Amino acid sequence: MFNRVKIYFLIVINVSNFKSWIWKLVRIGTVAKHDLIAMVSGAKKLNRTFLVMVTL
Repeated sequence: MFNRVKIYFLIVINVSNFKSWIWKLVRIGTVAKHDLIAMVSGAKKLNRTFLVMVTL
């Protein structure tokens, strides 16, 4: 769980979209069970490498 959040945290910082970073981080905290779903939908907006890193 924590490793996944760390990877997600780093990727979001690399994207450097502050508002998106805050929203996604809050969403992960509130809906911990569905964090992976949130990441996948976020990957569609960000890029393909995001999805690859999450699956690894």
